[in-house]
Amino acid sequence: MPQSSAEIMSTIPTNTLSFDEMKSPLHLCSDLGLEPVVAGFAAGTVGLLVGYPLDSLKVLAQTGMTRHPSPAPPPFVQGAVKNTSPALRGPISQQTRTFATSISTSIDTSKIKLRSVASLYSGIKGPLATTGLIQSLNFFVYDSTRRHLYEESSSGLVDYREKDSLLSVGIAAVAAGTCVSVVTSPLTVIKTKQQVMLWSWKEAAAKTLSLPRGIRNFYVGFGAHYYCETVGRAAYFCTYEALKRSLTNGEEGGRRASLSERVGCASISGLACWSAIYPLDAIRARMYTNSAVSSESRSMPDMVKMMY
Repeated sequence: MPQSSAEIMSTIPTNTLSFDEMKSPLHLCSDLGLEPVVAGFAAGTVGLLVGYPLDSLKVLAQTGMTRHPSPAPPPFVQGAVKNTSPALRGPISQQTRTFATSISTSIDTSKIKLRSVASLYSGIKGPLATTGLIQSLNFFVYDSTRRHLYEESSSGLVDYREKDSLLSVGIAAVAAGTCVSVVTSPLTVIKTKQQVMLWSWKEAAAKTLSLPRGIRNFYVGFGAHYYCETVGRAAYFCTYEALKRSLTNGEEGGRRASLSERVGCASISGLACWSAIYPLDAIRARMYTNSAVSSESRSMPDMVKMMY
């Protein structure tokens, strides 16, 4: 016998969620504790697309390749030698000239025409494919370490992101930098060589691997790289948290920093980060480029002598 509409409706389960009760992907990420991972992925990808051309200009300036390559040393080298007193013109000046000339003469002159706005994105494919995952790992380790340190030192009743110490923030940042540095070192070596030498990703990787030290060439200048990854992140996150808390007075249940305030804190934190790491960043860029034009490996002290 056919059932009435009321009988049919009575058989439908009543414990299903309504549309309003269904959770958005962001809410699901929050419940699963994946907010830092998602935020890191998005921030890493957007930051790379915006900042990569400026990073290329920085690398070219650090290595002296701010103009089209030529057989002569770059202008900054010529000026440095010209303005150096005769008493100080010695092996270091000669090393600098040799280094700069090696870079200039090692670049395929058929690619000079690519030194344009488009060439500022040379080498972006590798970082673009990996930066989201790397930043996700970075924020996951950073956030997990902060939470663990706070729970170990308190009852955990207050949100750790507002009440943990800046020391815990710094330790968490160093832990995150340590984890990602092993992965980012090979990527940064390849990226820098692509930016300076105008090589493809495969060409940069193959030539790096073919050098006498083999796979260890991907970790040349690792001391400087590790410093940049750890100290840089600690300087950034500690500055950011200190500024943000000073704006909100760090009170429990107090107001949250507005978007514009957080952007301002992040901008100042970026300045603090680069102020702390820029000299070492310049050294590692030179070490990466040196390994591209010479089979002779230079230590960090040797490169410091050559540069300064």
